[in-house]
Amino acid sequence: MAPGLRTGPEAEQTVQTVSNDDIPEKGDHCHMATTTTAKAASRLSPERAIYDLRTASTPRISPEGTRIAFILGETSRETDKPSSHVWILDPDGANARQLTRTGTSHSSPAWSPDGQALAFVSQRDGSKPNTICLLPTDGGEARELVRHRGMPGSLAWSPDGSTLAYTLPIDPDNPGEEERDKDAPPPVRVVRRIDYKQDNRGFLNDTRMQVMLISTETGETRQLTREAFDHTEPQWSPDGATIAAKLSNRNGMHSQLALVDVASGAVKRIGPEDGVLATWAWSRDGSFILFDGEDRNIAHTDYFRYDLATGERRRLTDDLPFSSESGFPTISSPAQPVWLDDRTALV
Repeated sequence: MAPGLRTGPEAEQTVQTVSNDDIPEKGDHCHMATTTTAKAASRLSPERAIYDLRTASTPRISPEGTRIAFILGETSRETDKPSSHVWILDPDGANARQLTRTGTSHSSPAWSPDGQALAFVSQRDGSKPNTICLLPTDGGEARELVRHRGMPGSLAWSPDGSTLAYTLPIDPDNPGEEERDKDAPPPVRVVRRIDYKQDNRGFLNDTRMQVMLISTETGETRQLTREAFDHTEPQWSPDGATIAAKLSNRNGMHSQLALVDVASGAVKRIGPEDGVLATWAWSRDGSFILFDGEDRNIAHTDYFRYDLATGERRRLTDDLPFSSESGFPTISSPAQPVWLDDRTALV
């Protein structure tokens, strides 16, 4: 991550540097194996590359800062199949333990505001295998909230813990995800848009990622966004009245910040239609949003501040010496700004 960014009127930017003295010499960390056995044991083989490789991803720090939830993936030698599960550990690496057992693939862990539960996506058996679950972190069984045929993602708790926002691919011609008759002929495809397919997603036509809401108590769901564009990475305002999401158009070549009213679903777009949005975060009091983007399609972005009361969008930086980690759709989420205090963010 890059250094802290000030968002006040003086908005100064500082850059951390690393001197040559901080870089160890080769002799400090390179060691030659002294025996044939040691060399053979350390030699990379196709089998070791598959079965000995364990990947940790999606770390999420608990609200009180004493625990980290993450996804640990590996491939079993016995079954020859990959799996991923939710794990939890202390910040110093101690007390690591596996939380999930049911299902073979898990993703999108999200802490409840009180730190007493984790929401996550679990792939299980059935015609709608992609399941959003709630798991108490002090022990107990996971509770299924809802099942979908499409893959949910980007789980985000409302500030009061009553609702989860998430994204889901929605086909407007089949919003209920009804299963097609296996004996039916292939459907007729009528293409009405230039971005009817995308890399890593295939043929889409009008199917796009929409923001969904689900009650953590009853499991009742509601589709919040409906425009024929991708809506990704929802973030709740501190008062729970608005969700900020990324609205992408023209195959993701352009994007805007979308402010969605939770009660009505009304959307207010921030920034020009031909611009780009990379990362964003609500201020702690919800009075403004810090984001980086640009007014045209360009990879190099700068930071802006959008004030909700006045509607003013003010540029904070010009020609940044670094780029934010904006993620890649369907593969990785953006590394959103993290507030260090009311006026400084880690970006």
